[in-house]
Amino acid sequence: MSDDTTPEPERSPEPERSPEPDRTDSSGPMDGLDDQTALSPGQVLMQIYAFFYKKAVGLVLLLLAGTLSLLGVLFPQMPSSVRGDPEAAARWVESARQTFGGWTDVLHAVGIFAMFSSIPFLAVMALLALSIIACTVHRLPVIWNAARYPRTRVTARFFDRARLRSRFTAPVSAEKAFQVIRADARKHRMRFIVDDGGPGRNAYIDRNRWGPFGTVFAHTAFVIIMAGFVVSSVTGFNDQEFTLTIGYPKDVGHGTTLVAEARSFQDTYYEDGSPKDYVADLAIYDGDEEVADREVRINSPLSYDGV
Repeated sequence: MSDDTTPEPERSPEPERSPEPDRTDSSGPMDGLDDQTALSPGQVLMQIYAFFYKKAVGLVLLLLAGTLSLLGVLFPQMPSSVRGDPEAAARWVESARQTFGGWTDVLHAVGIFAMFSSIPFLAVMALLALSIIACTVHRLPVIWNAARYPRTRVTARFFDRARLRSRFTAPVSAEKAFQVIRADARKHRMRFIVDDGGPGRNAYIDRNRWGPFGTVFAHTAFVIIMAGFVVSSVTGFNDQEFTLTIGYPKDVGHGTTLVAEARSFQDTYYEDGSPKDYVADLAIYDGDEEVADREVRINSPLSYDGV
């Protein structure tokens, strides 16, 4: 009896499959979009720079600086001579309480009574300075390109709509008129750029090409003034209650070794009784040595060694 069954071919063993990741595990990225992106220090600085040269940021900082300055003008400011003395500062705050009541401690805590040396004001001024610097640096390439490579070709419609334009007919050839215009421009120290693109003869003429850089110097000066104001607010002093009696020397204080003495005082008046002039003979001593002496009056102070 024959065996008609055909043996099945042997199957090769299937390779072991690695277990599929658990789709419910949220510890890893699903599609690579939520991978952490490493920012270089240069990219971070560029992001900060791009933030500060935005016009909206500059306008907001200007409004904040103006608002804080207005508060400093409207609210009484604690004299610098009082700030260094805790007891005198406490007495000054108590005297302000008669006006501001329960808001006195809050206003004092946020620096309203010393606005121009308070942390909020100095922070806003620093941010505003950064914004001005960033805006100026951002505009430098634009100003440079406009000065070096001005736009010399415009459409015919530009001349039709230009506010200042003129049209005339010369009794000479176009080439002769062009040469006369070029000679006159150079005589008046103008820049003359010939555009050979046609049609006809075309030229670009201007003067004071570097004039737009004046804004750069103006912004730089503004930043320097702001820096000087901040430095003087932090390191300087402004004593508005320094009283001298004639013949009685008094220490200037504020970390100096100077002594001030009023030797004489004279006041004059107009016929209607309004004050005309106040003159004081003021002497300054450093130790036992007299270092300065002059008559002082309104808007004509005596300065010595930065004081």
